Amino acid sequence: MFVKKVMKTLLPSNIVKMLSNINKGFSVYIGRVQLSFLVVSVGQACNFKCRDCANFAPISPDSFRRYDVNDIKSDLAKLFENIKYINLVQIQGGEPFLYSDLIELLNFLQENKSKVHEISIATNGSIIPQEKVLECLKKNDVLVRISDYGISEKSCSDLLGRLSEGGIRSYIYSFGSNQSLWFDCGNKNVKYEDDKRIVRKRYHSCVFKDCLTLERGELSYCSRSTQ
Repeated sequence: MFVKKVMKTLLPSNIVKMLSNINKGFSVYIGRVQLSFLVVSVGQACNFKCRDCANFAPISPDSFRRYDVNDIKSDLAKLFENIKYINLVQIQGGEPFLYSDLIELLNFLQENKSKVHEISIATNGSIIPQEKVLECLKKNDVLVRISDYGISEKSCSDLLGRLSEGGIRSYIYSFGSNQSLWFDCGNKNVKYEDDKRIVRKRYHSCVFKDCLTLERGELSYCSRSTQ
């Protein structure tokens, strides 16, 4: 998959200084971009059906359920050519432990550790991965973020225990509790806006505006915009 014009216009060095002034996710390093955080989506397949999912996973078309691993690797390779460094790459879905090529993607990121400082996975905590996946998580020192939505407390606890047994770093992010927060991003009926003033206002008020996302060959600060 060809990385679309969003990536091509975002990264050239002649606008890096401008980007570094408007968003803390960018910094200038020897004329190239350094990213603090990048979300990589492997597809919207998920075993949860959250009504107002931030990524619209339950209502995504079949073609969005699983992205080809070769396309993801190709997009990342093009990105790596144009950046200096990424502090944290987080793999998300949908539910990434449903992704059949997760091991291949993790190994690819590990092979490019000169570009990536840390790798993490965000899971809903309902699935204990196969042994070969657990071994890959351990080998590549992947940090697992278990998102506890309050509906699968036991499975989250079971996963946390299994990861701990395997020496895999992990932690629980408790949505909607005193520890963490749940944010309503709006439902599928949110009106599409052409008015740039309204779009800017929405962007600056969004709590996830620093979540630069790579999905389907596009870089965006809103994962919904790539769907």
